[in-house]
Amino acid sequence: MNLNNFGEEYDRFYTYESEVKSLEWLSKYYNQKDEIYLDAYTILKAYSFSRINEKNVLKYILPSIIDKNAYVYSSYTNKINKTTRVNYKNNFLEYNFPIDLLLLYKVSL
Repeated sequence: MNLNNFGEEYDRFYTYESEVKSLEWLSKYYNQKDEIYLDAYTILKAYSFSRINEKNVLKYILPSIIDKNAYVYSSYTNKINKTTRVNYKNNFLEYNFPIDLLLLYKVSL
């Protein structure tokens, strides 16, 4: 396993303190009736470091399906690498994180 500051395993398993704190904050203050979009790797962190309810989680951050009134959580990898991943038929597919769309339609990341 490569946890030397880069690579897929690093993105998947390494958790930054800022991610822990932001997930704790989100789980404390989000409206539990609203949905939260998380990518395939961030879901692991959210379930480990927050009380985010699984029934509210949407596992695809795709521009065509993002509800304007829902939350979109941007992890360190999403923000720095500008990528996101989805689990499709037991394969992780990587694509560009829709940062421009979120900046256009959301108040903050």
